This record gives sequence, structure tokens and C-alpha cells, in this order.
Amino acid sequence: MPLHRIRLLGLVVLLVLPPTILAQDAAPQRQPEPDAAAQKQSKKVIRDIFKEEYSKKAPADQQALAKKLLQQGIDTKDDAPTRYVLFQESMEIAAKSGDVETAMAAVTETAKAYEIDGLALKAKTLIGMISGAKSAEAAGALADACLEVIDEAVREEKFDVAKSLVPKAETAAKASKDAAKTLSAQKKGKEIADLQREAQKAKEAAKTLEVNPADPDANLTLGRFLLVKREVEKALLLLSKGADPLLRAAADKELAAPTKPKDQAAVGDAWWEAAEREKNIIIKAALLGQAKRSYENALAGLSGIVKTRIEKRISELDLRGMQQEKRLNLLSIIDPRRDAVKGNWLFEGKMLVCDAQGSLDNRIMIPLTPPIEYDLLIVAQKNDAHGLQVGLLSGDNQFTVTIWDHVIQITGQEKKVDVWNSDKPTSLRLAIRRDSISVNVDDKPCFSWNGDLGILDVNPAWRVPNKYVLFIGTHPGKMVFSKIELLPISGQWKKLR
Repeated sequence: MPLHRIRLLGLVVLLVLPPTILAQDAAPQRQPEPDAAAQKQSKKVIRDIFKEEYSKKAPADQQALAKKLLQQGIDTKDDAPTRYVLFQESMEIAAKSGDVETAMAAVTETAKAYEIDGLALKAKTLIGMISGAKSAEAAGALADACLEVIDEAVREEKFDVAKSLVPKAETAAKASKDAAKTLSAQKKGKEIADLQREAQKAKEAAKTLEVNPADPDANLTLGRFLLVKREVEKALLLLSKGADPLLRAAADKELAAPTKPKDQAAVGDAWWEAAEREKNIIIKAALLGQAKRSYENALAGLSGIVKTRIEKRISELDLRGMQQEKRLNLLSIIDPRRDAVKGNWLFEGKMLVCDAQGSLDNRIMIPLTPPIEYDLLIVAQKNDAHGLQVGLLSGDNQFTVTIWDHVIQITGQEKKVDVWNSDKPTSLRLAIRRDSISVNVDDKPCFSWNGDLGILDVNPAWRVPNKYVLFIGTHPGKMVFSKIELLPISGQWKKLR
């Protein structure tokens, strides 16, 4: 919907229904928690059906059982007590066997279908798992899950739940021996306190707007907070009536929905200027996020010195976002003897080499299931190879991006661009988001794709045995990879060994 129409609709909502300005969308109808007797009967039936699986006590067998029970719960639609118990059994078994991803998924499914506090149950489950982490990797997964639930709790303004998890996240992060995770956990306490103060100010501002919808200070206060919560459409409407002239100008420019690249870049500049003056680090990050989105929208249509300036700003924003994040070294987990599907793959020192003269469709799996959103960073020297295939994953859908000498391709779309350096390695960054893909070459944005990633696919000739992993492939010739790293953005990732 065009922003000018959103603005009109939003004004009607704000003026007619002011008490609901902070309300969330109505959740689907949920059922009450089944009574104890019904749960006891369902548990007996479930344990009898899966008697053999329950008897296997090895962690891997227990994790497999937890996943099976979770899927059974998802598939069960007409038996509320049994469905509830399937989710509970999955959660408990996953937690005891150290499978944080399945445990969290089981809680999520329970909270979607039944009247329980899902965030409180997630927090309780994670707190119970911390002491059982038996490796740095397991502790790291728990730290990631704690940080994700903290963020989820903050978005729902359940600050007590968020604060209860902060020391546990720090404990798990320290046990993982990951300095970046530890620093992130240590900062969460202050961030939550700052947001809690902003939330209280926002609630007071909302009450003021019920009486006086034009109050500039109240519009500013509530608009800033909603921007942090990513309720951008509402935030823009409020900021456009707010007391801050820089934020008012930025909001007005974005609400005008410009289509010309120069005007879109000007929107980014307005957010950038407002961010440079902002002292609150959380709000500053939200403003810079707005600037980055506007710059990325404008970039493809720019040229010359304006394009260079915007490219540098995007790179600076990317760097700011990555400074405290932990990149995963994927080269360190690849074993050519186990992961190669076709072609002559080997390590020469720390570099992964595919030397496959005359061999088509050479590929090797990377034994990792990525999170929902991530950046994949590849540094490679294309000697005489004809091109690179990058196998990616979005949810459970595997697909490829093809990078030739002068063309980048994805299902149904391609763009001509000079990719490979002739005398030095080329740096590629593929940014995978829920509904978009972008490719940077040597830090310059070169290609973007927007839409439902579920429609993308893998050419049958390039498929690999495991459809839940990343992979890379080369065409005939030699290619040398000096770096393959993954930067998690949101969601959980999992090494397969």
C-alpha cells in the first residue's frame, strides 16, 4: 500500500481508536490448558505408542524423539489434550538432551495453540538448561537462545522476563568462551533499563494523545519508541507531528513515498542527520536502520559521486552492525572427505581448493544449518574456473545464487556486473533476509532480489544429499577459497557435527 494511503488510514486509526495505539494485532483463538486428568491419559497413550523410542536414552536418540513428538503435535489437529502433551513432552525431552532449538520450537507451538505465557515458559526452560550445557558449543547455542528471547520479551514489553534472562545469558556466553556473545549479554541489562524507561514515557505520551492528538512532545516521544519497536508506519505518522524538526523532516520525506533515487537518498540523509545528533544508543540504531533501508532502495538508480557517497555510508552502517557480532568460520568445519559431493576438493594450508579441470557441477556441503537471516561472506580467487554456485537456505527451502564472470543470477532474474578480479581475490557478501537477498562484490552493492524466498530452488544438477545445509559449487577449473564466514542476524543456527 502506498505510504500516502497508509498515512490517511493511520490517522483515522489514531484519531478514532487512540486507546489501542500500543495494542498488538489480535492473536489467533487459543484453547485453555487441558486439565490434569486429560493430560495424564494422553501421556500414557503417547508413551505407549512411542515405547521403543522412549527406551533409547542416548542424547542423539532423545533429540530425535523430541523432534518426532514436536512434529506429531503440529500434525495433530483434533485432539487438544494429546496435542498439548506432545508439545510438552517434546519440550522436556529436548531440554534434558540439550536440543535448545527443538525445546524453543515446542514452547512456541504450545503458546500458539494454548492459553499459556510462552515467553515465561521459554525463559524457565532456558534457565533450567544452562547448568546442563556440556560443551562450549552447547553453551553458545543457549546464549544465543537467551539473547533472542530477551529481545522477544522486550518487544512485548515484558521487561521482567527479559531481565531474568540477562545473567543466564551472560553465564552461558562466558561458558561458550565467545567474547562477542559475552559482551552482548553484558550490555543487555542497560539496554533493557533504557527501553523500560522509554516504554513508560511512551505510555504516558499515549494517554496525552487521547486528550490532545496534536501534542508535539507526546507525538515525538511515542513515535521514537514505536520506531524502536519497528512499528514504522505508526511511528512515521507520529514523528511527522512531533516536536523534533529533524525527525519531523525525515518522517515527512519518507511518508511522501518518493520514487526517484535521488529523493530516496535524501530520505536516507534525513534519517542519518537525525541519528548523528541522537544520544540514546537504541534510538540511534533505529534511526540508522531507517537510513540504511532508504539508501539501499535508492542505490540501484544512482550514479557517479552520489552513488559512491551512498555506497560508503551503507558500508559504514554494515561495519557498525558487524563490529560486535561473531562471525562463524565455516572453512574450519568443512571436511572434504565427508562433505564433497563431486569434484577434487582439498585444503592447501588453510585455503579450500577445488581443482576440477573438465568436471561439471563440482560441489561441497558446509555442515551447518543457518539461521533465518544471515550474511554469508566468501573471499575467493577464481583462477580458471567458469563461475561459482552458492547454495543457500531460507527456512527449509534450499536454493542457489549463480555468480558468473559478468552476471549474477537467481531464479527468474539476472544482472550484468563485473564480478571477479583477475589479479586478486574477490570478496562477496550475500545477505539473506526473510523476504530479500542482496549481493555485494568487494563491498559494493551489485544485486538484489525481493519476494518470497520459498519459490526459489536448486537446479537438479546441483542438488546435494542434505537439503538443510549450505553448499558451494564451481564450474570446470580451479577456485581457491581463503574465507567462508557466516554472520548470524536473527534466528538460530546449528552445526551438524
